[in-house]
Amino acid sequence: MTSKNLSARYLYILILILLMGNVYIPFHYRTIYPKPLGPQFTPKIKDTHISGIEASQPELVLIGDSTLEESVEQSQLTSELGRETYKLAVPGSATAAWYLVMKNVVMESMHRPKYIVILFRDTMLTVPYFRTTGRYLELLDDYASANEPLLVELAFVSQMNPTEKFMEQYLPLYGMRWDIRGGLDRRLRYIVPSMMNCSTECADDAMMSVFGRELDMIALNQMLDDSVDTLYSPDEMNFDRHINKSFLPAMIELARENNTILVFARTGTLNYPKSESEPPALKKYIKSLEGYFSNYDNVVFLDFAHDTRIDTSFFVDSVHFNAHGKELFTPILASELQVILSK
Repeated sequence: MTSKNLSARYLYILILILLMGNVYIPFHYRTIYPKPLGPQFTPKIKDTHISGIEASQPELVLIGDSTLEESVEQSQLTSELGRETYKLAVPGSATAAWYLVMKNVVMESMHRPKYIVILFRDTMLTVPYFRTTGRYLELLDDYASANEPLLVELAFVSQMNPTEKFMEQYLPLYGMRWDIRGGLDRRLRYIVPSMMNCSTECADDAMMSVFGRELDMIALNQMLDDSVDTLYSPDEMNFDRHINKSFLPAMIELARENNTILVFARTGTLNYPKSESEPPALKKYIKSLEGYFSNYDNVVFLDFAHDTRIDTSFFVDSVHFNAHGKELFTPILASELQVILSK
């Protein structure tokens, strides 16, 4: 058989596989064809925090990622303020998740806090697609309802070019790639243990026990590297270009509708530990952000990025505090919040 005939046969087989995939994949994953743009979310929302907020009746709810988890000791903050607080830290999250947490958790609680405090780093508030794809999709699904048009538009559809939109809708192998990958991951992880009467929880515990520490450090370092590439790109430091394409206006409006005061607290990093080390574009971005916040009477901005009370001994890596830093930063945050509470 000639190479030309082999190439033709390969092409026919490839076309046949694609056609079969167009039929089988939508049927298997129970999606319509053409597929709607963006991910599909399950209707159930993780309600653990709703119950926690209703039980503790906090005056302040703090929202953020692992930086919040490692920076603030909730019991200490409650004691310092003399007000009930609730810490809602979602490691690996960013503004897409924070918007969902505000809308579907805090504002769906029977108790509405008077203040919501959001800890963020530099340009995170205007990068809507940051930490929304791959393994972060499961995190979003925890807090998303079945119908999230703003989330889908800002974090996914607006980031696609025309070719990606076509492939997402009409090529199921591409459009369902994360579901397919997730299914393969689950099979690789759980099939063999199940043959030895080891449940999914048993398998997860075993994987974490054997590989967790090493893999977590590798993943953490990679995540920090990726965040630097994304958050400090010249394009993302253009505040005026991105503000109206971000979740920030919706978050502020959501707080206003619910008579809630939003406190945005910028945390420091070792990427730019001193004010003079910041690139001019980032300085301009923060100045524009501060000016934007000043337009709203229900928004307060706290900037701890170059606070002289915080030094490099607080950090365990470029963004997270160690136990020493957590112990010392909590009263610093409390002192600034006390000023806001007293008004």
